[in-house]
Amino acid sequence: WNRGKTWENPESLWQKTTEETPSYRALMNHGTQVAQGKHPGEAQELFHLALAAATTAPERAMAMGNIGSLHFTLGELDAAFACYVEAIHYDSTQAEIWGNLGVLWTEMGKKSPTRADRRARFAGAESYLRQALKLNPNHFQARLGLVNLYAYTGRQAEADAERRLLEGKPVNQVLVPYTHVMSPSPVNPSPSFGSE
Repeated sequence: WNRGKTWENPESLWQKTTEETPSYRALMNHGTQVAQGKHPGEAQELFHLALAAATTAPERAMAMGNIGSLHFTLGELDAAFACYVEAIHYDSTQAEIWGNLGVLWTEMGKKSPTRADRRARFAGAESYLRQALKLNPNHFQARLGLVNLYAYTGRQAEADAERRLLEGKPVNQVLVPYTHVMSPSPVNPSPSFGSE
């Protein structure tokens, strides 16, 4: 009964788990829940602890990717970029990180002061989003990122073509710069944050 009270919401479940056994998976899931609760400082600390606890390159990549995503949500785009690049150095096979990098470069391009830099950012964004789709053809975030990029840059026919590819597809990811969560329960797993 007491354990059930602790487990009644994901944040308290993962907080208790990290207190009892501060494993990579527990730290990542706890950080994810804290990030969803809009506590970026605490989430960043948990993701750094997860990075230290990681034993494989994919684990390090996911932890670093989530640190980058915290920077992204706080508007710290250069810091987010540095984290995503480091994450890709750990493991270049994770579509989520490439997709996040593509979305980030689209945002950086929108804020760019020069036309040449905007064009370069948008070209980079398209390349990163395409890499995510190469790794995972069903990557919803990357496909939606292309729709938004093409619409923003006036390439409406290409935006419409990408949008048609989304029709009827289940939305298993959302346009939030975090990778997927492995839920403690198979019921209603969160689709937008990354952890193990």
